[in-house]
Amino acid sequence: MSRGFGLAGLKRLRDLKEAGAAGKLAVANADLTRGRRRAQQVSDAAAATQEDVATGADLLALAAARASNRSMLTEVQAHLAALQATADRAEEEHHHARRDAVIVEKLEQRHAQAAARAELSAEQARLDEAAQRGHQGRRRA
Repeated sequence: MSRGFGLAGLKRLRDLKEAGAAGKLAVANADLTRGRRRAQQVSDAAAATQEDVATGADLLALAAARASNRSMLTEVQAHLAALQATADRAEEEHHHARRDAVIVEKLEQRHAQAAARAELSAEQARLDEAAQRGHQGRRRA
């Protein structure tokens, strides 16, 4: 009987880290998508301002609205840049976690192959011994 994979605990740990990193990446990407939608909404709202200027007060109100929209758009773009940086970090962490998990998976595959070879070798040795006994038994008879 073959011995179990000695690094099974490490494999479970690496798999858990990969799953956690994948979850963080999914959240970061969802946040980034929402941020992009919000930036588009602010941009669309800024472009949709009315430009009917009848009086000086209308002109001042229009200038204030544009300044407010520009300020809001700048703020949303800064937030979007922060979300992008977070998503980039999460993607890099997931990449490293996946790489570490794959290393242990390959070791596990090699272990399974070596165990299968050992099992086949032991079976072949038993067959050879049985054949040799059978051959010796016929010679004596």
